[in-house]
Amino acid sequence: MPPSSSPEMSANAGIDAIAPEAVGEQLGRILNSPGFISSARLCRFLTHIVNRTLEGDRENLKEFSIAMEAFDRTPDYDPSIDAIVRVEARRLRAKLKAYYEGPGRNDPVLIALRPGSYVPVFRRLDAPARQEREQTAAVVEPRRVSVAVLPFVNMSPEPDQEYFCDGITEEVMNSLAHASELDVVARTSAFQFKRAAADVREVGQRLGADLVIEGSVRKSGEQLRIAAKAVETESGHHLWSEIFHRELKDVFAIQEEIA
Repeated sequence: MPPSSSPEMSANAGIDAIAPEAVGEQLGRILNSPGFISSARLCRFLTHIVNRTLEGDRENLKEFSIAMEAFDRTPDYDPSIDAIVRVEARRLRAKLKAYYEGPGRNDPVLIALRPGSYVPVFRRLDAPARQEREQTAAVVEPRRVSVAVLPFVNMSPEPDQEYFCDGITEEVMNSLAHASELDVVARTSAFQFKRAAADVREVGQRLGADLVIEGSVRKSGEQLRIAAKAVETESGHHLWSEIFHRELKDVFAIQEEIA
């Protein structure tokens, strides 16, 4: 019987065809693989959705409940502000695809997560099922990098410098928005962190951003010192940084140049 196009029905069929013990053994293989063992968050996420599905509790595999149970969010969690579940689901799909293309290529059981669903699919990887695996991998959406540009910080005593800092921030956003491989977080979302001393990893989780651009502006007389850096939100590591020294003449020209 051909597999259903519905993720939930596919998951049902997979459970009927495979003993929970076999799924559990496969889960263990995945969790102990090099691509997963270093990511406690993804391991917890995958374990949660697999166990819930095996227990027949697929109805509760929704964004809100996953956020609270797998990512320790509180009842006031708002998915429109904090995109952690969607971000981690996208990462999980990509990690599973890489696993089955690498160390898990000869594994007996497929565990996959289709786009648009948090219910995992289970399949035996006999000859017919390998075609199913290839079809599942083919529908994984192309990976785009999500970038959040945080408001540049005014390090000068003049309050008027706030306008200059906000102008640079918007110019950087506009410049990055023209890159087809990037998703740029909206200004209204990024500016909620203006003057907020938030950990960049928490910022990344709340905004669904892989990278954060942040910076500062200092002014002394007619001289400007603008610092900017790009930070990977998962690790908190700096990927790039630069300092620009400019003379304050044409404000708009400087903002465009820095962007």
